[in-house]
Amino acid sequence: MLEIPDVSSRIGQRDGGADRVPRRQRSRRPALDWQRLAGVVMRGAGSDDIEAFLLHVQVTEARVGTTRDVAMHSRDTLGLGIRRVRGHRLGFTYTSDLRPEGVRDAVECAARQAAIAEEEPFEQLPAPQPREPSEPRERPQPPDPSGLLSAADALQAMLRAPARDTSAGRSALVGQRTVEMAVASSRGMATSYAKADTWCSATAIVQDRGVARTGTGFANAPTLDELDIAAAAAEAVERVEARIGARPYGSGPRSTAVVFSSTALAQFIRALQPILCADIVVDGRGIFAGRLGEAVASPAVSLRDDGTLPGAVGSVPIDDEGTPTRETLLVEHGTLVGMLHNTRTASAWGIPSTGNGRRNGYRSVPLVRAHNLYLVPGTVSTDELIMRMVDGLWIDEVSGTQTTVNPLSGHISIIASGALVRAGSKEIPVTDVVISGDLRRLLDSVEAVGSELQLRPHGGAYGGAPTLVSDVRIRGR
Repeated sequence: MLEIPDVSSRIGQRDGGADRVPRRQRSRRPALDWQRLAGVVMRGAGSDDIEAFLLHVQVTEARVGTTRDVAMHSRDTLGLGIRRVRGHRLGFTYTSDLRPEGVRDAVECAARQAAIAEEEPFEQLPAPQPREPSEPRERPQPPDPSGLLSAADALQAMLRAPARDTSAGRSALVGQRTVEMAVASSRGMATSYAKADTWCSATAIVQDRGVARTGTGFANAPTLDELDIAAAAAEAVERVEARIGARPYGSGPRSTAVVFSSTALAQFIRALQPILCADIVVDGRGIFAGRLGEAVASPAVSLRDDGTLPGAVGSVPIDDEGTPTRETLLVEHGTLVGMLHNTRTASAWGIPSTGNGRRNGYRSVPLVRAHNLYLVPGTVSTDELIMRMVDGLWIDEVSGTQTTVNPLSGHISIIASGALVRAGSKEIPVTDVVISGDLRRLLDSVEAVGSELQLRPHGGAYGGAPTLVSDVRIRGR
């Protein structure tokens, strides 16, 4: 028997709000028999390899605005993805109709897809692998709207800058997500997991000589009771206070030393993800293509992805193929030593999967994506990094990294804000700093990494510690 938990079913309801079941029917929600459902898929396999992937995601967010206006948003998605492999030809389909006849239709559709697909020599389903034992956990409870609203209201009330009027803007968002995933295949895979996450974000806005200054804060935790909303509020207030009196950076192009905050650094680490994924590199794309075993950064740079990192947003016991997750060292003291893999890319490279097969929902086949990708922290405090820099820039926030940090070409052009640093201390806050140049040069110029690791969620989690880069090209906007 498959040891997979039941999940609540919304028979006939598609995600996104289409084909909604009447309210009275939704409230009853009969329990879904996953073992029976998987059996329907397996019986339709014939001589093919076949896989059933079931995903149930519930998300609720509560937002409280400046005038204490309240907004609630909920999303409840349940569906089945089917991969069918026939002679290295892949057929894929998905459905939210989880009645036996709906599942059988999807299985037949996958067969038709496999019959006309092009053969890919490394297309295959994963074999089951031993999984590290973990303590049994209760099935996560669905999001609690009233609890989220109370937390958002409390967080909004905390957003008061000590010396400034924050009536220009104070907003708080608190969200909760539960995920239940199960995967079974004709190759013997039968595994599942369930987890819950909560998070909050806080925004404080003050008027400064007619200019709106904004500060944001964030926190996350497994449960609402563990969520530190006070820390998020304090971060938002601290950051908005640091922007009071900021002026546009007006100097011409020059090279200078920069200390990036962990928040700013997370945006760069997120931009690096594609070129650390084997499906990109195997096509010869990206600045790391063909450089495995070579130096790609300064010796101060070590990068890891870890799907088992305790308490992190991207941590899960298995990936979306059922492969156990693990810690993967990608860059060690500046040398590229590894890549992220799913089953398909690992087969092409002749190595085991790193457990990085991830899907964009049940409608997606597994892609190669990071779980918790971060720059390995060092032993130096942030204050020591700034003192070591002596003169330069502290960069607290960057924008535009997804469109203007191109990991395929290495081109950088982003807008940043922070403070001028003189004689080892932050002085004048500045905005509209343009950072440009080449990503390879920036990686080669990393001088030291701080000790205060922070991860920020963006579909996984990305981050590191404050980092001193000795040679960064900057100019005014």
